[in-house]
Amino acid sequence: MARPKRGRAGSPEAGTEGVDPAEAPPAKVLRRSARVRSIAEAAETKATAAATAAAAAPVVMEEPAEELRPSPQQPQSNAVAVVKQELNSQPEAEAQTAAAAAAPSLKFKNEPATKQPPPSVEEDDQDMDAEEASEPESKSELQDSEPSDEEEEEEEEEPPPPKKPARGQQGRKAAQAKKAAKPKKEKKKKTPTRRICLSVAMARYGLSRKEMDALTDVQLEPNPHHARGAPMRLYLQHQCEELARKKQERQRYEEEHAEEIAAAKEEAVRQRREAAKQAAQQRAKEAKQAATARVAPLRRQSIGDSVPAGATPLPQELWAVVFQRLAATLEPQGGLRGPGVVAADIVRAGLACRDMFIASRAGLEALAEEVEPKRHMDPQRPPMPQAAAGSVDWARWDKTLRTPLDCTVPDLKAACKEVATTVGGTKAELVVRLMDHFGLPDGRRCPVPARLWVALRQEHGTYVHGHQHTCSGALTPLLGSALRDLSEAGEAAAAGALGFVSLCAFRRRMVAAYGDTAGLMAAHRACLPRLGEIRAERARRAEEDRRRAEERRRQQYEQWRIEAEARRARPQTAANGQSTCACGNMVSAACSMGLCGGCCRRAGKTAPCPKHG
Repeated sequence: MARPKRGRAGSPEAGTEGVDPAEAPPAKVLRRSARVRSIAEAAETKATAAATAAAAAPVVMEEPAEELRPSPQQPQSNAVAVVKQELNSQPEAEAQTAAAAAAPSLKFKNEPATKQPPPSVEEDDQDMDAEEASEPESKSELQDSEPSDEEEEEEEEEPPPPKKPARGQQGRKAAQAKKAAKPKKEKKKKTPTRRICLSVAMARYGLSRKEMDALTDVQLEPNPHHARGAPMRLYLQHQCEELARKKQERQRYEEEHAEEIAAAKEEAVRQRREAAKQAAQQRAKEAKQAATARVAPLRRQSIGDSVPAGATPLPQELWAVVFQRLAATLEPQGGLRGPGVVAADIVRAGLACRDMFIASRAGLEALAEEVEPKRHMDPQRPPMPQAAAGSVDWARWDKTLRTPLDCTVPDLKAACKEVATTVGGTKAELVVRLMDHFGLPDGRRCPVPARLWVALRQEHGTYVHGHQHTCSGALTPLLGSALRDLSEAGEAAAAGALGFVSLCAFRRRMVAAYGDTAGLMAAHRACLPRLGEIRAERARRAEEDRRRAEERRRQQYEQWRIEAEARRARPQTAANGQSTCACGNMVSAACSMGLCGGCCRRAGKTAPCPKHG
């Protein structure tokens, strides 16, 4: 059964009962909607057809909307009277319309085949458009039937009807649009917390230890399989899966683009090779420039070659003899006056005047002649050149070290080969290598003959300490014994000289104190008479120290023995029932003194017990 529709506020079906006809709203407000009118017309048509078939008198029902429309020829007062008359007769028309509409509704329910479907949304829209199109005509028709201004002031405006919620297809569309416009709350995903150990992750996902070390979220747990084993490293399982997935993607990409990757690697190798080649060329260029800059001062003339003779009364030959005699003071290997000491004396003497400066060259030449016979050169130690024939050509080496730029490239390469250094390169690079091997400063020629320079470098490179001077051959055994006696006698110079580790510095210190080997032996002979008294006094003091130490040990032993006897008389018992020592430790059961192990060892140095002795 169809539910009766609720009429609008201004329709004829809504609340016209008990309303004064004079206060009724205009006909425009009482007009019904197109859909309601179509349903009513369909019901009336079917009711009329049913009544005709029953041989009843035809009943013609007039629409209230048509009766309310006054003709344009009627005056305004007649139209108002017609409206009031229709309002009074409206309840009867409503009763007849309701009865006519109720009869076909039952018939339609029993006969669904002949039931007319409700109009669709498109038909509703067409009815609304037709209603809007006919609205201006009704407005023009009802304009003449509107009440006067005095009656309009007495009437009250009726509030607009409340908006009904949309139904049918339009309502569903509106609900769906509203639901779609409403933002959805994002559900928080739970972070997985399942962990697996390192071995399981490596076996299950095929990961290496290096790849697993990239994960930072690691948890350490005690090893349940081995109590003393290392703790287990637990990793998040989803991180391991993500790492394995990335590894598989990388491997798949490498398999698919193997040729491109190989070509890229070859190109990278070629670029690195080219960059290394350019860097090597740049380094070689810079090395050549640096070598040229270092040998540039060698092109200038030496200052010693242009020194004029002095005005001293002695001839130059006599000054040369003086310096040769000074060079002869060089002592054999093991003495105090070595090559460094004699060369320093010659150079300091040559700084006195120009004649002595010129004569000092002869002295250095004579010293170079004395170095090799007196065994101040070691053939196995650098920077000694290794000659192929067994004997070194020192004249050639003098020319190479004093005037290297005057030598040819083959001569310089041969010299580099003898000292076991790099042979290739330019002339400047060969000169720089030779200067570095012999320890010459940059841009300086060798100031002395080559063999003397080699002896000086070997003496500076000899490092010994204390009594090892005699063991290494730097000093003779006689000099070593004399130095120890002098140090024992209280000689500060001898005691200080034994502390030097460089042979050159040791010789300079000893020569400054005693002059030469003869002076050292004279000082040793002078200290021998009082050395006996010193040794006797030292022995007496040592015996007194030994007796005092023994007396202290005896007193300490007696003290410990008394304490041990007192503990035996009053044994101290711990909570577990065992006796305790004075230090608080447990007494050893096998100790004859009734002490712990530590106290027994300290107290029993003179007469230890069998257990701790």
